[in-house]
Parts: sequence; structure tokens; C-alpha cells
Amino acid sequence: MPVYKFFSRTGLLFVLWWVLVASDPASILFGAVAAAAAAFLSARLHPLDHSGVRAGRLVPLFGSLFVQGFRGGFDVSWRALQPRLAIDPAWTRVRLASDHAAANALLGGIVSLVPGSLAAASAGGTMDLHLLHAPSFDPGEFERDQRHALGLFGRGIEKAGGSDA
Repeated sequence: MPVYKFFSRTGLLFVLWWVLVASDPASILFGAVAAAAAAFLSARLHPLDHSGVRAGRLVPLFGSLFVQGFRGGFDVSWRALQPRLAIDPAWTRVRLASDHAAANALLGGIVSLVPGSLAAASAGGTMDLHLLHAPSFDPGEFERDQRHALGLFGRGIEKAGGSDA
């Protein structure tokens, strides 16, 4: 299985390289070497037998981010163009379902990507959020984003204030 994962990483990194160089055939050899070296380095930094991100769960996450980004961008631009800015900024603290640092960092990034919200801190099983319009904050959307972020990492997620689930 680790050999399969190594070649999967190499292939994924080579495809990324191929996109970045705009499919230039002159870069195939260099890209293959760079992808293999990057896969080797990534295997040293994050061993192949450790659980990681589940690529298949990225699709619903990206779909959700696209919809939220569009809605949030429209909302922020609407507020900016109104003669009377309809903003009601506030800080709120939400409870995190896990102490998994990478999942919570990803969740903070997801929240911060959506216009009108910013994740400011994550500690002690909670996350502080700054909201541009507090009445429009939906805790259910936050919970859904949290499930998406935790789902990417699969098993081995530690509950906030507890042990492995």
C-alpha cells in the first residue's frame, strides 16, 4: 500500500506541475524529477502509513466553499453599495468538535475565506470568529463546515477535551 500512495502522490504532484507550466512539453523531464523529489520529501515529512486527507471528500467541501463564497461575496458587495451600510459587526465564540490541530486550522481557513467572517483564534476547544453582520451568522453552516473539515482527515480525530473517537 505505501508504494501505491507514493506513486499516487507523485502523479498528483506531476499533474499539478503540468498545470503550472501550462502543459509545456519541454518541462516533462524536469517536472517528473521535481514531482518524484516532492513526493519523497512529503513521504519523509508525513509518512505514508499515517492517515491524511481523504481526497474524495474534497468535492463536497469545494462545492460548499463555492456556494458560500458566491453568497458571501454578493452579500458584502450589496452592503458596500447601499447608501446605508447594513453591518452589525460582532465577535462570537463557537465550540469546536475536535482538538485536531490541522482540521481546526483548515476550518479557520474555510471560515475566513467566506466574505464577512474571520477566524481569529482557536484554543481550548473553542474558536473566536469576527462577523461583519452578526444576525446573519448561522451556527448550522459552521457545524457543516466543521464536519467537512473533520471528514477530510477521516479516523483518528480527537474530540475536544477527550481522547480518540
